[in-house]
Amino acid sequence: MAAFGYNRDGKHGKKQIVIGLLCDEDGEPLSVEVFLGNTQDTRTVAAQVRKVAARFGGGAVAFVGDRGRLFAAMIKSAQIEDLGREGFH
Repeated sequence: MAAFGYNRDGKHGKKQIVIGLLCDEDGEPLSVEVFLGNTQDTRTVAAQVRKVAARFGGGAVAFVGDRGRLFAAMIKSAQIEDLGREGFH
């Protein structure tokens, strides 16, 4: 699954993988999913939202993130719409 993609550390010529990690409110891992290394962060959000809704009983869930570098790159208008379609806030 390793592939050449955007590397936040600025390292060029290195293959990487992308990992989606879901944690509970205490930071305990609930789910890990590995994506191809050239997968854009924004392309991983919908899969994680569907997983929360299907596997963990979505209900009244609010996703929280700061506007830091990583989260701002992952959450754009399309991803916010994905959250809304699943009934999340």
